[in-house]
Amino acid sequence: MSFMKKEVCFGLWIEVETNAGTECIDADVIFNTHTLREGDRVKWEDIKDYIKGKELVGIPEVVRGYGARMNASDCTEWTLFGERQEALDFLEEMYGEEA
Repeated sequence: MSFMKKEVCFGLWIEVETNAGTECIDADVIFNTHTLREGDRVKWEDIKDYIKGKELVGIPEVVRGYGARMNASDCTEWTLFGERQEALDFLEEMYGEEA
């Protein structure tokens, strides 16, 4: 995986618990983020095409934070953190020198 690069982005995210686990979507991909606020709830119909899970376990919610993933021509899933350093530490712990 040495071709993959660490990616950390700050912004608004849609975080939802599904039967596939916790899933995070960059809110910019789906919504006009000028109208979204942290804590807003979103409809299943608006996000279902962007997630793997097919059943909700929790209510989709807008959160603000740092998304972390490994990126190349294919990407790992986003994982969210409250602080940039937490995101960087996660990537280092999960992928170490591979990036």
